[in-house]
Amino acid sequence: MRREEKNAIIDSLTERLKEYSHFYLTDTAELNAAVTSDLRRMCFKNDIRLVVVKNTLLKRAFEQSGLNLKNSIRF
Repeated sequence: MRREEKNAIIDSLTERLKEYSHFYLTDTAELNAAVTSDLRRMCFKNDIRLVVVKNTLLKRAFEQSGLNLKNSIRF
């Protein structure tokens, strides 16, 4: 992926982070294809936007947005 593409993704993520007051982060790496597909369907039916993004790009979007990542994530 070229730098211009990465910057466009970071800009898009930054806008989304500023737009929504709530969001969830999850690791879907352990999910198989069927479970992932079911999750996507459930999100779509419930008008939930599911976005898959590289950790580094999300981290840069947080930095660019000025939001504090440590205060935004709750476990």
